[in-house]
Amino acid sequence: MTDPAEVERFARTFQLFLDRLVHDRSAPEANELTRRLRDHLGADPLSLPMAQATWAAYDLVNVDRALTAAFERTGRRAELMGVGLQYHHVEGLSGLVEAAVRHRAADVGPVIRQTVSVSPDESESVVSAGLYLAVLEGARMAVLLTGADPRRGFEGVSVEVLCADSAAADSLRELAVELSVFRGQVLSFDTSGFGPEIGPIHFHRRPALARDEVVLPDEVLNLIERQVIGVAEHRERLRASGHLKRGVLLHGVPGTGKTLTVPLPALPTAGLHRGVARRPVAAFHRRGVCPWPGCFSRRSWCSRTVT
Repeated sequence: MTDPAEVERFARTFQLFLDRLVHDRSAPEANELTRRLRDHLGADPLSLPMAQATWAAYDLVNVDRALTAAFERTGRRAELMGVGLQYHHVEGLSGLVEAAVRHRAADVGPVIRQTVSVSPDESESVVSAGLYLAVLEGARMAVLLTGADPRRGFEGVSVEVLCADSAAADSLRELAVELSVFRGQVLSFDTSGFGPEIGPIHFHRRPALARDEVVLPDEVLNLIERQVIGVAEHRERLRASGHLKRGVLLHGVPGTGKTLTVPLPALPTAGLHRGVARRPVAAFHRRGVCPWPGCFSRRSWCSRTVT
């Protein structure tokens, strides 16, 4: 076959054959993942809008709890499944849906879980890769939860929602904050080995310490208690006026009492972790630059007490 016109006709015919083979959804039969998506969503998954929200890697347990609570509040149990890829890796929910619907290269597979600490003495199994079919606020949706995977360039937690009503999952971020396992805890954290993000977080038992054991002048302790406990006592008025403080920064050379101040008996009983805290009660970084926003310390003795 040397005639250029004949070669061109063959190429066009072969291209039409490939297009029909890849994109014709009526043949062969759709796989299980595609059928479940279509049956649950009541529409072609490729035609629905998609929304995405991201969190830091250490928030995986909080996002997992938020999803579980959000689905339970509807009174309808969400269906959780894993996803398996036949021959290639895809990016996100959009790539997953296209691989399943158009190429039948993604199908139902195992749910991936990992165990994370939630306190000094407890751990919890959470979903690090799973697809939920759920109903939230009356809207049918598919929700893909994926945890961080630095080897593939995924530095944080991602939640992608496929739904005709893309605003149905807007409350998820606030719910993750409300259910955070970091509330009321004493934590230490390292910088990440893969970038500037906060790395592993460690829980610590709060040591028992009397007020008179802290080597600080009374006027300094009174000021700390006023700034922390006073904010908690008047938090509703402060919220209403828009002047709620985010936290207290303890900074100084070694031996000035930063670490001993954290376990003061009055501080954890101030109700901060219930009504005010949106971050850990206390955190100490161990090496390098402090990863907290707004803190520029390059010394390992920088400490933040966040209320």
